Amino acid sequence: MKNEAQQVTDLIRTPLSQEGLIVEDVKAHAAGQYRKVTVVIDLDTDTSDPVSLDTIAQATKIVSELIDDVELFNDKPYDLEVTSPGATRELTEKRHFLRNRGRNLDVRTNGPAYTGELVDVTDQGITLVDSKKVDYVIPFSDITKAKVVLRFR
Repeated sequence: MKNEAQQVTDLIRTPLSQEGLIVEDVKAHAAGQYRKVTVVIDLDTDTSDPVSLDTIAQATKIVSELIDDVELFNDKPYDLEVTSPGATRELTEKRHFLRNRGRNLDVRTNGPAYTGELVDVTDQGITLVDSKKVDYVIPFSDITKAKVVLRFR
């Protein structure tokens, strides 16, 4: 039998895709009497628009309707959380970088580390411009870790 997370993923991936959403992750957690299903969604677009609260609410309704009749956690009650990845998630796929063009990134490689504005994304990698206006072209294959640098005003 499939585990709860995979079962939920299989049920919701296509319906959410039809709404322009990507299922980033599904986690099912049980500890004692506490059980929770967390679904992380993102927009299926390369714009930097955030996932709105209205979109989260609509996705929550869809997910809830799809999994209400499914036996999860041996049919015991659980909480459902539908959320976006958040600003501090690790960027691991090309589409993550596309959604963050214009933002400052901290990029680690096996060699040097780079911090700068993400100005371009290609099939091969990314281009960052640092504070001294120096361009760095970094292949995806060299990136070991990348995150958005949050700026507080």
